[in-house]
Amino acid sequence: MKKTTEKNVADALNSIIPHGAKSVLILSRLWTFANTLQTRKKNFAYWLFDLIEEVVGSNRTLIYPAFTFSFGKTKKFDLLKSMPETGALPAIAMLKSTYSRTVAPMNSYFVRGPKKEEVLRLPQKTTFGSDSVPGWIKNNNTLVCALGFPEQNMGWLMVHFAEETIKVPYRYFKILKGRYFIGGKPDRPCSETHFAKPSSVKLFQDNTPLNRELNNRNFINLSPNPYLPFKSAYAEDIVHTSLDILNDNSLKLIVNNEDAVRWIKYHKNLELGNVLK
Repeated sequence: MKKTTEKNVADALNSIIPHGAKSVLILSRLWTFANTLQTRKKNFAYWLFDLIEEVVGSNRTLIYPAFTFSFGKTKKFDLLKSMPETGALPAIAMLKSTYSRTVAPMNSYFVRGPKKEEVLRLPQKTTFGSDSVPGWIKNNNTLVCALGFPEQNMGWLMVHFAEETIKVPYRYFKILKGRYFIGGKPDRPCSETHFAKPSSVKLFQDNTPLNRELNNRNFINLSPNPYLPFKSAYAEDIVHTSLDILNDNSLKLIVNNEDAVRWIKYHKNLELGNVLK
């Protein structure tokens, strides 16, 4: 495999992060490209984190997802100690004093920059609602950057905002309850209202039609380096394209849509009833 240089990575980042973007969301999967880089003395993840900081600059708002999917089982969320389950870059952001964490127990975000306090004040009544962090991302037309996602079935996170916006029938609102911890000490009760998929049937989502349409509309910025699968798109373009697809066919992104139809018709109300007990 051809090795890439530090300059290649810097050029790839600059190619997908235009100067006009005032806020940037970073989605990352480092293992898909880290081994292509020529040997470095410094830890790769820390080096890349610092490079992103340099490219984005201090005058723009920078956001990392810091999700703790395990909250659904543990019922515990520590604002200071719960490790993000979204990769190495958010874990590094957790160590930086410039970053603060939003308080949603399962779907939190690290944020720094000029709009940090605005993001931290969001009510976040639901995971992907208009007053959530994804809602802010959409309303501010944040640039969504995907580093290390070569596949075509990714949803850019914002597809879930579109799903909640039109209330797709294969999801429903589920309240996840637990307790906040602050630095290891129990605090107050907490909850998050999540627009969830069924628990009684596994639905497989394939967002390839979304990416195909984003490409057709020339909404995706791609790295010119084939060994570095970096790409970006603006949140409004992702959401509007997702809505166009889902409004035309709400089950378009579900592979086993017959299972979805069956669940909606025969099992959804029963599952809702069990959740509300």
